[in-house]
Amino acid sequence: MTTKLLGPAPAADPDAVRLADLPGPAPVTRIISYCNGGMDGSVPGTNTTVNTQAGLRTAIRIPVTSTRWRIKMRNYGMTGVAKTGFTGKGIIVGRAARVTSGAGTTSRTGGFVGNTATTIVSGDFAIPGDGSWYTSPWVTNPANQFEAGVEYLIGIGYQTAASLAVQNTWGECFYWNNFSTALNPATSSGTIHGGIPLDFVVEYECTTTRSAWLWVGDSISEGVTGVRGTSGANIIPQPLWMSYPQMWAARNNALVLNMSLAGIQTHQFLTTVFPQFFSRMDLAAAQLDGAVIATGSNDFFATPYRTDAQFKDDLTALMTQIRSVIGDSAPIYLAAIIPRTDNLSGNTTRHNYRIFTNEWMASLPYGAAGFIDFDFVMRPSLNATALQVDMTTDLIHPSFKGSQLMAATVAGVVGL
Repeated sequence: MTTKLLGPAPAADPDAVRLADLPGPAPVTRIISYCNGGMDGSVPGTNTTVNTQAGLRTAIRIPVTSTRWRIKMRNYGMTGVAKTGFTGKGIIVGRAARVTSGAGTTSRTGGFVGNTATTIVSGDFAIPGDGSWYTSPWVTNPANQFEAGVEYLIGIGYQTAASLAVQNTWGECFYWNNFSTALNPATSSGTIHGGIPLDFVVEYECTTTRSAWLWVGDSISEGVTGVRGTSGANIIPQPLWMSYPQMWAARNNALVLNMSLAGIQTHQFLTTVFPQFFSRMDLAAAQLDGAVIATGSNDFFATPYRTDAQFKDDLTALMTQIRSVIGDSAPIYLAAIIPRTDNLSGNTTRHNYRIFTNEWMASLPYGAAGFIDFDFVMRPSLNATALQVDMTTDLIHPSFKGSQLMAATVAGVVGL
């Protein structure tokens, strides 16, 4: 007797199933912004001293194949303070070579597969420091597009008129103190730097059935992570696609515009405070389907902190602002605030603010569509004031394991 299986035959490559667009709504053409939160964040909170030349390579991996893309750059922060501009010397792109041995915490060598890369921009171009952008031409050649699920490195070189302290943004990059080395595809390896000394946004166009989401958060959502530990020494810069919002999106038929920055409080996203947040990415071109708000850690545990009443007012104002972008009927999900004990383990008031605010957000105030209970999955017991020891890297941020768990938790709540 022959047993007949229902449904399609198993795929030879399980990842192909994960990466393929799922059947459902008609495809939509969108422009998605791929970036970190920009300058002026608290992590890494350091500068790179550029002695007139800098070269870097940083990874990009997206869950769809682009039809065209470009990159924007500047030396400017989210608090709106002008900085010194510099001169771009080139942009290249190629597939990232993979580490194949050892027990490190990166999968990239810093080199390109086959020591081959494509020059996107050559010659001099101005990278401003006044809040405006250098924007590269659109890359339209099909041979130079980002392929779904494939990791690439973008190499960038720039020159400063004199020695200059450039703020590091969050993320893994390979860094050289001259631009020619970074822009030479034959350079097969590099040293991982303590951050990315540049503000940049990659904009890519795609036609897809995946939904698009705005994610508003702090360093936890920006992707700050590392090995298990109890101090910032355990934090390890990672590619931007390894933030838990991006990992959730890649695995669950979604795309994310990640508007998250280390050290930020909820009210600071308001255009009346720092308007740069809602102007840095092209939100309209993404045709957003919904949003997730995952703030609160700095609201209650940074100095100065917000009271629970202030946080509620800030949250409703932010939800109103987001609805002006995504529409009144698009869903907004609220995420629980996870414990932290970096320097406030004995502060009962602030921990109570967090606990009671989580319970309040679970009531879905102001028309929220759902509640993502990170608190439940990341703490060891009811009302605990600390994260599970294997889920944190520094008592604030998730460990690598914690990030994976948070990505999986989103998938159980957010409807696509």
